[in-house]
Amino acid sequence: ALGMKLSARKAQHAKRGRYVLGHTTQRWARKFLEDLDCAKSLQRDLSFVHVERGAGINDLVGFRKNFTRLTLPSSSSSSSSSSPSSPQSSKSSSSLLPPSQQSTAGATSSSSSSSADMFEKQLRGGATHRVFFLDYDGTLVAEENLENVDDEEAAEDYTRNMRPSSALLSTLSALTKDKRNIVFVVSGREKCQLDSWFAEVKNLGIAAEKGCFIRWPQSMEEKLLSTSEASSTTTRGRNAELKTTWENAMETSSEWKTDVLRLLQAYTERTDGSYIETKEMSLSWHYDAADPVFGHNQAIELHRYIEKIVSSSVVDITQYSYHRILEVKPKGVDKGSTILNILSRLARAKIVDVSKSLVLAAGDEASDERMFHALRLASGEEDENKSSLYRRAAFSQTVPDNVRLDPRSTITCCVGRRPSPAKFYVYEPAELVRLLTKVANDY
Repeated sequence: ALGMKLSARKAQHAKRGRYVLGHTTQRWARKFLEDLDCAKSLQRDLSFVHVERGAGINDLVGFRKNFTRLTLPSSSSSSSSSSPSSPQSSKSSSSLLPPSQQSTAGATSSSSSSSADMFEKQLRGGATHRVFFLDYDGTLVAEENLENVDDEEAAEDYTRNMRPSSALLSTLSALTKDKRNIVFVVSGREKCQLDSWFAEVKNLGIAAEKGCFIRWPQSMEEKLLSTSEASSTTTRGRNAELKTTWENAMETSSEWKTDVLRLLQAYTERTDGSYIETKEMSLSWHYDAADPVFGHNQAIELHRYIEKIVSSSVVDITQYSYHRILEVKPKGVDKGSTILNILSRLARAKIVDVSKSLVLAAGDEASDERMFHALRLASGEEDENKSSLYRRAAFSQTVPDNVRLDPRSTITCCVGRRPSPAKFYVYEPAELVRLLTKVANDY
């Protein structure tokens, strides 16, 4: 700097001087204290438990104090002592509540009881309709561990093990027979697969590939598809492989898939244990069976390369670290936008009055949290445990004008007890299915 010409020093000062003078030591200190105050205010609303991660490693995880278990009165007492989903007997939940923290379970029993009474009151109350949005993998069926499966067979084995059981199909059929119930399975799977599995459940709605394709319940299909044709927002199509009619909800090109697929193939060849899942409108790179550190680093690098070859205005690239998946899909497609679109279409066709309906969404992973955020926005609830920046990053869709929900009749449920924007949780898919079965039979 001392040897720099005067003109160069002036140019550098003009470029950096304003920033340096504006960001003083006092400003940085004040901002640091403000962040501490914000963290402290968030902490007041959390209760903390130790989570065992194995190898003697424990994490301290904060749960909202009003984050309670979703139950119904007649099953709550029995499930606490004998149900495989209770904290004392569930293998998965015991890792969340070790012996030193067992008192936490007792402390939440009263709140669980009150939530059960509240849920029953809503089911028996004056709701004109009950709308259910249910994720599939990990929510209605338990996900299988693929670590010991050869990478060439991983996708096929994953599909075979996740097929719905006859008991689940029976529960969904019973739910959809009640004219008050509108049930949608909102999944990332392809429509051909979901169509073959649920073809017999005629009044079940399905959103495939997170909303790229929609199969409306048969009882309201004609009315909704005619509304779609009038508004020219979607098209209807029938494929020889499909048993039912599906609506293409995305008017977008998939030309980007060729270049992205070529890049995914290159990374699959150099990453042992990884494989590609190719769908009609999206691509997913799975690295759950790869070396944990190497696979994660490869996914980050792959993400950066895809951003260079495809415009961000065309696709969304999402890395799910927990499930170890890198997903590339059309811009603006997510489960939150999808359920808002479905509710808006139902309201526009005058099939339901969403403001007087009970709406329940259940899911187990990051993509399902878009549904929870969407319903929080539609019901006017503020997400106090997350910053505004987090909300904007997690969900940026505008709520349609005709979708205004009653927060007292809006239920969001996380499958698995973990930090989540959902109001309630259940411990495992089997517990949720039992709950839905009881709703179908008794309510």
